[in-house]
Amino acid sequence: MGKKLRQVTDNVHGTIYLSEVEYNLISTPFFYRLHDIYQSSTVYLTFPSNRTKRYEHSIGTMELASELFFACMTNAKRNDRRDFLEQLYEELYFIVDKLRRADISNAEYLKKVEGLDQVFPKRLLKKEELDRCIFDTIKNERVLDSALEHYSVCFFDTLNTENGEKENVSGQIAKYLYIYQAILEAIRIAALFHDVGHPPYSHIIEEVLKEIYSVCKKDEISGTTEFDEAKRDTLLSCLESFAPQTDMKSKRPAKKAEFLLFEKSNGLNNSDSELHEQVGLKMLQLAIEEVFPQKISEIKQSDLQLEEKVGKALYYVLVVEFTFAILLEKSMLFKSIHRIIDGVIDADRLDYIVRDSQSSGVDWGRIPYKRVINSAKLVRPFDKESSFFAVAYPQKEQEDLEDILLMRYKIFSRINYHHRSVKTAVLLQNAVKELSFDYLKSKENNEISVEISGLWTALGATLGEKALQVGKWNDSWLITVLYDALIKLSDDNCFNEFINSKDKDKKTLEKIRNLLEEVLLNHKHYYSLLKRKGDLVKLAELIFQRSRIKTAMSQVKKKEMEKYLDSSRSQEQHSEAEESLVRINLFEKTLKEGDFDLFQIIFPSDKSIASLVTGILETEKKKGKISDFYVIDNKGRNKKGLPKSDDITKKIYFYDNNMNVQEYTGYTELEAQINLLRAFCLSFYVYIEYSGDTIAQFDVLDSIAKGWGKELKSVFDELFPSHGVDSKPA
Repeated sequence: MGKKLRQVTDNVHGTIYLSEVEYNLISTPFFYRLHDIYQSSTVYLTFPSNRTKRYEHSIGTMELASELFFACMTNAKRNDRRDFLEQLYEELYFIVDKLRRADISNAEYLKKVEGLDQVFPKRLLKKEELDRCIFDTIKNERVLDSALEHYSVCFFDTLNTENGEKENVSGQIAKYLYIYQAILEAIRIAALFHDVGHPPYSHIIEEVLKEIYSVCKKDEISGTTEFDEAKRDTLLSCLESFAPQTDMKSKRPAKKAEFLLFEKSNGLNNSDSELHEQVGLKMLQLAIEEVFPQKISEIKQSDLQLEEKVGKALYYVLVVEFTFAILLEKSMLFKSIHRIIDGVIDADRLDYIVRDSQSSGVDWGRIPYKRVINSAKLVRPFDKESSFFAVAYPQKEQEDLEDILLMRYKIFSRINYHHRSVKTAVLLQNAVKELSFDYLKSKENNEISVEISGLWTALGATLGEKALQVGKWNDSWLITVLYDALIKLSDDNCFNEFINSKDKDKKTLEKIRNLLEEVLLNHKHYYSLLKRKGDLVKLAELIFQRSRIKTAMSQVKKKEMEKYLDSSRSQEQHSEAEESLVRINLFEKTLKEGDFDLFQIIFPSDKSIASLVTGILETEKKKGKISDFYVIDNKGRNKKGLPKSDDITKKIYFYDNNMNVQEYTGYTELEAQINLLRAFCLSFYVYIEYSGDTIAQFDVLDSIAKGWGKELKSVFDELFPSHGVDSKPA
């Protein structure tokens, strides 16, 4: 590997160096397409400067993952560092044993190399000979790369001299340098490709693909043939490998993609993974198949000594196997490593928190994340014999880590969950969904957009055969498809032809046109009924007024207080009174804060907020008071970025001045701080398309309040059947 410097200038991290392998991988269509995938989907339509692409975010994540791992190894205790490297070396022997037995049936990137046995002769794949190959490879700098030299670690203090054993110092250091660089490169590639599977407009379109797949799957199983059968089957065959596992029985056998040498591998599918993660694994596989066979073939044809050929080729194999072992968390060791990229405090978050806030033009204060990274340390928090290694930070950095998590939530709540950011996402989603279903239901040549099928055909059989099909699977391609559809629907002759000759519904066509006009041209059709917390407070007050339970609630509160203070009452009666008083006090708090999550807890209903409001607005739509609407439950506001399970790898760890390691204990207090921010984030959104030119916002709010007030009155009567006040909702 050469000494050439390959560098990228980044607006956040400055100069970032790329290794030869990384440079080759990012030049494949699978990664290069990220130049045109927005990091925050449609947020730029609300915050115009927020135009970060996943390309630079991925490179930034790679850089921070490298710095974090380098700091962890540099700061680690001698024994922890040595044991970590020794465990990785055991994995090397496992892989070498597979090569020695020529057991590469699942490794496509190796099957493509002709004469592989010339690169890995069996006589050199035994321990003593292999160690000599690795020593020669390191001594003659056959795998060194300028980009990785920035993260070189000295391993003199890591040598194993216990029990007075005399050791081959140079051989041991060569072994550690070799395995360290292999895992460093694997971490960098895993970080580089962590977002590669995102479809155009990322999570927005991913949700559309999942919904379309689910509907088509049900259609296939039920045999209702709501869709054109050939088109439906094409979609299912394209997405089958990437869709989450379901209980639905498919007519076709599930595909099983094998790739790794590890016997532990069950293929690239993981039932818990999101669709973009499944797609990303496949794209990484194809990128590796494009790059690595050529690398190994070049080694075979080179004039290197045979020992050096073995050492260099094995290095490439280790990088590939370690990369997938990290992403698929094949063991506790690799799961631990994956937390550098996908954890509570990880390289991914550290990059986008800084990058998104800077790109959005907001200034909430800078976080000293470089200091946080440089103080990271590789530790074993529990059993010193285990394979679980964690990233720990000094206790003095606790406030900085908390600020990072608070900043993350602030970015999402104020930027990504801004009412207009959500609206553009919802309208784009529904425009794509409508065009997709139109395509699937229409006869050939009757579709509004034939090109919309590229959303799934790009992931079909052409994925491996024509990488350019994937290369165009980006935001610009999708916007072009949507513009073409809008041009057709804006042409009166074409519009009338769709109705008269192609039997399409006029209202559906008008709806699609309106959605496209607002997303692409900013022609406003839909209006946010709720924009900020104050609007929820007003709605809560209005619901309370329309329910007409004020007098009843006042009397209930008085009665329950008397019962609670009456010493002659039983313990059970005291408890009932206390529960009622708590419920009423919380309701009064809800009125002040507009917290509808709390509202539902206090007055439980069998209807969710979204279904309740949707039912009310459906009635208003039938009356002709509104033309269309969307009600969105903001589930994202509950994603606080804190550990959700007892998984020890998903915790935050600290070390004190005596190097003792302990788990972070401030989750409760931190969650309380996040909840203060959450209170200002809308719990649900309502977008209305009004009939005619009049915007009757209050009329719609009042209609919602009346319907909701009726529901509230019903629940109130059920909870307090003996309140003795006969009141009817307004």
